[in-house]
Amino acid sequence: MSEKPFKYLPDSPLNLLLKKTSRRNALLLLNLLAFTTLLIILYAILFQFVAAYEGDKYDWFTGIYWTLEIMSTLGTGDIVFTSGLGRFFTVLVLLTGVGFILVIIPFVFLQLFQSTARVPREIARAVEGHVIITQLDEISMLLVEKFRDFGQEYVLLCEQLEKAQLLIDEGYRVIHGSLNNPRTYEASNVHRAALVVLTGNDERNTALLHAIRHTGSGVPVISTALNIQSGSILRQAGATRVLTVEEMLGETMARRVSGGDALAHLVGRIDNLIIAEATMAGTPLVGKTLREINLRALTGLTVVGIWEKGRFQMARADSVISPQSAVVLAGSRDQIQAYNEMFCIYNTKSKPVLIIGAGVVGRATADFLERRSIECKLLELDNLKVKSKRIVQGDARDLNTLIDFGLEEAPTIVLTTRDDNRNIYLTTLIRKTNPHIQIISRATEEASTLLLHRAGADFVISYASIGATSIFNFLKGGDILMVTEGVDVFRVRVPDDLAGRTIAETTIRKEFGLSIIGINR
Repeated sequence: MSEKPFKYLPDSPLNLLLKKTSRRNALLLLNLLAFTTLLIILYAILFQFVAAYEGDKYDWFTGIYWTLEIMSTLGTGDIVFTSGLGRFFTVLVLLTGVGFILVIIPFVFLQLFQSTARVPREIARAVEGHVIITQLDEISMLLVEKFRDFGQEYVLLCEQLEKAQLLIDEGYRVIHGSLNNPRTYEASNVHRAALVVLTGNDERNTALLHAIRHTGSGVPVISTALNIQSGSILRQAGATRVLTVEEMLGETMARRVSGGDALAHLVGRIDNLIIAEATMAGTPLVGKTLREINLRALTGLTVVGIWEKGRFQMARADSVISPQSAVVLAGSRDQIQAYNEMFCIYNTKSKPVLIIGAGVVGRATADFLERRSIECKLLELDNLKVKSKRIVQGDARDLNTLIDFGLEEAPTIVLTTRDDNRNIYLTTLIRKTNPHIQIISRATEEASTLLLHRAGADFVISYASIGATSIFNFLKGGDILMVTEGVDVFRVRVPDDLAGRTIAETTIRKEFGLSIIGINR
């Protein structure tokens, strides 16, 4: 006998009656009503043909009345067919009614009650290789989308029963239990899981790490950290990897700034293949096509694509490099080093880059820009965060403050505040005041990305995307590398029908839109 994948926690009948029907349940009920209505209309039409066959004639309402009377098994009433065809039709309608009463209607209502009455408390012992997620937030929501795209099994732990029921109705795979209780992790097969993901605050993540390690499981655990100093504490509690997402966000935003050095900066790697980004401002490559630069012949590197005003374009021979371009490169460590040795002499100097917000993201952006030899200064509303000479106190929503800060001359401005609405407002204000400035903005919620682009941002870096991509890359361990949202580098075995052929002879780019960036021999 196969083991049931879930065990359920029953709810009281009164609570079931008081709960609102979910969208999925409402759709199921509407489908039943629509099917029943169509069937009644069909039988009412056939009733007219059978009656005419026996020489009788009735109005349409009588046909519906007779159909409902027979299907409800109340009897044949005052209309009785006497021919063989009429009796066969009567039996057919009667059996349909019996089927509805005894089978279909009970099954549908059972589904309605089950969807709200049962919340899993554990998963089958046979389940393995799954990811355990302890909190549903911006990062984990986007991570679940990636898991669905790649067929990765996962389970979401939820402490609130009502919330768990709603999440199940929305299509999430949920089990109910206390996150501080080690038994909850044992019930989620933590010993056979591929990864546990913690995305709460530092104190909460530390407590959950102790609960997980109390089970004796050596499962890899990846934890986010809001405070850089919390990293050592989380690792002491048992974290395999700690992600300071806001630091990573700041570094990513700094990489998008045009100007400064032209060096290639690491994005990620698959085995010995390194993916890096380099800005083109101030280099002799500006104004030339990829065919003309022939970077592969110079360094052995492959140009994967080009960032141009916030949009990623796959590399093509006729792609033109602009001063705002940032190229994504792929190659070995030696090839990256050769590129950096060739382009280290190019370093553009300009007015300071402006950074709005001196929080963790703002300071991380500034630190990375300084490593790129790019001068910058920060504008911060909270006077308590003004702790160095490079930070100026002021309200970025005031245009005069922005102009005094250098808005009209600055080449780039970086918005690092947590408030997406404020970033959208500032982007609109800045774009109106200086149409030519490069605007790089943070987005806390994934849905704000589109609005920020519409407001005029050249690059929008999503907090959720940075976190989810880093977790996904850690899970896959070198098989798949997400460079950015929608741009993935992955490794596959060479198909038999491509063996012995050159890359030029293949039609992979034409048929699938994919580019071969390296071969592991």
